[in-house]
Amino acid sequence: MLRGSGSALKKAQDQIAAHETAESKRKEADEAAERDRLAKQGEFKTLAEQAEERAKKAEEELSGFRERETKRLLHVATLNKSRIDALPEQFRGLVPPGLDADATAEQLAKIEPLAGVQSPVPVHGGAPRAGGLTPRQQEEAEVKQMHDNGLAAIMGTAAKGGSK
Repeated sequence: MLRGSGSALKKAQDQIAAHETAESKRKEADEAAERDRLAKQGEFKTLAEQAEERAKKAEEELSGFRERETKRLLHVATLNKSRIDALPEQFRGLVPPGLDADATAEQLAKIEPLAGVQSPVPVHGGAPRAGGLTPRQQEEAEVKQMHDNGLAAIMGTAAKGGSK
């Protein structure tokens, strides 16, 4: 038959075999890449589920904080109203409208001593004792009383000494 056709045929067969081998390797590589992608996707899915659970717990915790803060602010606002009502009329204008509950309480704490009104709410020093005084206010009253008693004793002694 044809000379050299065996060699050309062999060469064509070798090329086809090389092409098939390369195609087989490419398919294996594609399948391995797909398996890796699916594995990573599973990892990401797990991570996403964990993150979603943490976010849900944080939202529940935040919801609890919001609820407690809302109750606290409502309580402070109620106390502020009674504190404003206890102020003499001429001092009420010193509490600007539109302040939040905490800012209003701070403003009232500044105004009440000027107005001569005892705050029903302890500003510093703990819970009020009987009579509505905080421990700090009670201590200040005791120191003032001791001071006044000391002055009276000195004045009384001086007056007695001067008349002898």
